[in-house]
Amino acid sequence: MEKIRTPILTSEERDSAVALLLEMYTTYQKAWFSSTKRRISNQMFFADPIVWIRYKHVAYQGTVQALTSWHDLIEHSMSHDGICGKRLNWLISTAAKQGVDILSSKVISAETSLEIVATLPIIVQIADSPEAMTGWRTYEYYKHKGQVQKWSTYIKRI
Repeated sequence: MEKIRTPILTSEERDSAVALLLEMYTTYQKAWFSSTKRRISNQMFFADPIVWIRYKHVAYQGTVQALTSWHDLIEHSMSHDGICGKRLNWLISTAAKQGVDILSSKVISAETSLEIVATLPIIVQIADSPEAMTGWRTYEYYKHKGQVQKWSTYIKRI
């Protein structure tokens, strides 16, 4: 599997990435055909966990799927064996390697807003780590035979 090495994002780059993803999501919602939705979805990449958390918080606001708290993101991500579960598992596992249990209420309370979660020192430390982001991006940008296969090779560690 190819290692994806890219620079760490600045705050402004993260803002731009979230804004672009939200525009793409609006287009996705308006699409009629599943092939169009799949194409758009395949173009939506999260450069780091901060971008992913911030997007998840904003994208579903005002809907029954709204994700406002750390608990909401955990429930959403773990409710099925999909890509969000793999992203969250990677984040939990990566924090654990640094000696931090982000599922512990002593570290992140279930009620903590996702806006706050995205700014917590452990999350920022992971997103600002070139080594960690090489791991994240290897899965996030994974392609097999030219086809987008985001997180398809990730094996849950926890």
